[in-house]
Amino acid sequence: MTVSNSPFCVTHQVCIQVPSQVAWDLFCAPESTRSNPAIRRLDTTLGFHTGSLLTFELQSLSGPISMVAEVTESVPPTYLEWEHCFYHWLCRHSETWSFEFTSTKSRQTLITARYHLNGVFAAKLWPNKRAQIHPLIELWLESLKQQLERL
Repeated sequence: MTVSNSPFCVTHQVCIQVPSQVAWDLFCAPESTRSNPAIRRLDTTLGFHTGSLLTFELQSLSGPISMVAEVTESVPPTYLEWEHCFYHWLCRHSETWSFEFTSTKSRQTLITARYHLNGVFAAKLWPNKRAQIHPLIELWLESLKQQLERL
């Protein structure tokens, strides 16, 4: 798990009335993207295993966001992290997305989603990134919660 003290971070949590394994299985199921409005398209090379490449098209309020990310850590059914790198003014920046599935009570899971932006120009990029990412993560987790509560 990557721990960052970066001020450029968005965190969102949702509590779901299912065990963490069930939440993990739905989160990582390719067909779950069809009913999640936050995800327009998702392709993986090895599923959600460490080293896999993820090709996303996410839907934000300002339009689609496309990215290719690498899964940097996968510990089923508790933790998933991927990183997307890009260049701004010839300097490398990274976006790290992590999802933690914590069992809180019998048949209850707390899902914590975090987004970190790192790089030389992170402060300049942050206002636009935060405006895109915060509602996107909320929509993603709320859609996941609705899907799981229907099970």
